[in-house]
Amino acid sequence: MKIVKDINKLIRRQILEIIFMIGFVMVSTSLWKSSNAEHLLSMVSSTTTLSYTSLQIENPIEYEMFPMHNQYALQNLQPCVVIVSNDTYTEEDYMLVLKIDKSSTLDYQLLNLAIDGEIFSLKDMSLLEEYENYYFVLDENTLKGNRKTYNIQLWMDESAGNEMQAKSLLMNFELMNGVTKM
Repeated sequence: MKIVKDINKLIRRQILEIIFMIGFVMVSTSLWKSSNAEHLLSMVSSTTTLSYTSLQIENPIEYEMFPMHNQYALQNLQPCVVIVSNDTYTEEDYMLVLKIDKSSTLDYQLLNLAIDGEIFSLKDMSLLEEYENYYFVLDENTLKGNRKTYNIQLWMDESAGNEMQAKSLLMNFELMNGVTKM
């Protein structure tokens, strides 16, 4: 009798282990599928937030800079044509910035800038700063299936001394993309 009881106990234990293993496999499989689906959804959603906005510069900014009056600069400097485009049906927020490397020896506070004929002093513009660069916000806008063209001129203010002509200016235009809207 004792042997039969031990065998029944062993069979019950084996059956419980099998039921437990089947339940574990079912639960882990469903969790794996749902986490895999969530991973796939996150990949798809991250793909939709990729930037489709691009920057094209047609005429580089002239670097031969000397102090000049605003009207003279507007009439005589060839504008740098900066084109921001988004050829998709997704709205993209962007910020067009002028990036100046901090290793530049020309003081940015002596620079004036015209965007489509409107004159600004860099020292009065919105400034973002990081370890190696200054970023001046030129425009914040949204594009969807369109392009925006900027005619930009940059020059040294007439109040700058002639000694500033020998200074260097390391700069570029960049886009900082915002949150994608659907």
